[in-house]
Amino acid sequence: LINKLYYNEDELSKEDRELLLLTMEDVSEIEDIVRDDDTMKKAKEKLEDLSEDTELVGMYDKEIVDRKVNNTKLLYAEKVGMERGMKKGIKEGKEQREKAIIENMLKENIDIKTISKVAGIAEDEILKYKEL
Repeated sequence: LINKLYYNEDELSKEDRELLLLTMEDVSEIEDIVRDDDTMKKAKEKLEDLSEDTELVGMYDKEIVDRKVNNTKLLYAEKVGMERGMKKGIKEGKEQREKAIIENMLKENIDIKTISKVAGIAEDEILKYKEL
């Protein structure tokens, strides 16, 4: 909103100019905002010093890089977690279906040796289903 007022050349209060100073990037525009106000000139100089402070700028850049790295790690972890969850779900689904088929075959009094041969499951495993 303050930027719009400035670009529309509306009259800005001192407080508006102070807020605008913090958002400006073009030095010539900053000079126009500061005018003859000594406090604003000091603020402008401090902002210029801070923007040239490589350590401070490096901290900002590091924060951005760290945030991107963390976001990438989260996305990777989410993808891996989903893949593992899907594999586990498929495995559990197959096991449940296998169990249901064996239980149905046992209910139909099909011979354990035949079930073992058809299902490819050891007879002692089939006996476990029979005990349930």
